[in-house]
Amino acid sequence: HKSLITVVLSLAFLAAYYYFYAQAYSMLQAILLNPAQLGDAIRGALFPFYHMGLAADGNALSMLIFTGTMAALFAAVYLVLSRSFIRLATANRGEAKAKYTEKALKVGSVDGALLRKELRRFLGSATYMLNCGLGLVLMLAAAVALLIKGDAVAEFMAMFDESAQLLPLLTAAAICMLTTMTDITAPSVSLEGKSLWLAQSLPVAPWRSLRAKIWLHLLLTLPPAMVLVVCACASLKLTPVYGALTAVVTALFVLLTALAGLALNLKMPNLKWTDETVPVKQGMSVMLTLFGGWAVVLALGGAYAALSKVIGPKAYLACVAVLLAAVCAALTGWLRTRGARIFASL
Repeated sequence: HKSLITVVLSLAFLAAYYYFYAQAYSMLQAILLNPAQLGDAIRGALFPFYHMGLAADGNALSMLIFTGTMAALFAAVYLVLSRSFIRLATANRGEAKAKYTEKALKVGSVDGALLRKELRRFLGSATYMLNCGLGLVLMLAAAVALLIKGDAVAEFMAMFDESAQLLPLLTAAAICMLTTMTDITAPSVSLEGKSLWLAQSLPVAPWRSLRAKIWLHLLLTLPPAMVLVVCACASLKLTPVYGALTAVVTALFVLLTALAGLALNLKMPNLKWTDETVPVKQGMSVMLTLFGGWAVVLALGGAYAALSKVIGPKAYLACVAVLLAAVCAALTGWLRTRGARIFASL
């Protein structure tokens, strides 16, 4: 589980970074107000660094103390490595032979096997998970934040009559914007790389291989997205009708992101990479899926601003749901036909 451990450690580092970044002003203020107390704390807890600072200020004795401390640490590390490195680097312990253990054969469906293949590919790459699945964590974090601070947001919006009326639309737009941070399908074809022929040689229709990529995106993205919708509706006290419309629009927008990312990657694949960070972080399909999703949300917001005098928020959300469903149906039809032929001929 090396990839999962890498992801967890990376997320923990990001959380710690943003926490200290948010607390930086108060920390600096505390340092300026209590320099002597801070110096005493550093002197006891960070002895070498305290003398490093004095040495930089011209204190010869502190320079000798700091240099001696570092030399002693260097000698200790060198001694440990000199005694163990050669033995560890040249060890040839051999590997135990694998023993066959009889087990009951489990038969699964073709679609299930393809989905498990895509899931193993996603979970096997820390780069893939961090760059294309970070939105999953952000949605859950936003849900928790809304449960804690939702009343404050609702009270702030209530101060502005027009903004309070637009709260359901703003909620749906914010959730859809956040779901675009998950773009699992956008590099999925490129990540096949030189082993694409394996997927092409399977005795299944190309569309089923593409559909597995879409299903993985939906199965991973829809649950946290729906959790966020429920928390937003409960915290912001949206009516059941607005809650249902927000859930439908969010689900359709997640499907649109999955379909659009896959279609773009089929049109702009990169199968000659030597490092998987290239298709994941520098792929044109990934960039267009992310920023294209933002552009769609902003365009829908601009359309409501132009039509607000003739249509209400509830009717507009319903119209957006119909529009998204139509676009998703068109993209699905393209992927089943033209997209499948492109995948088979790459």
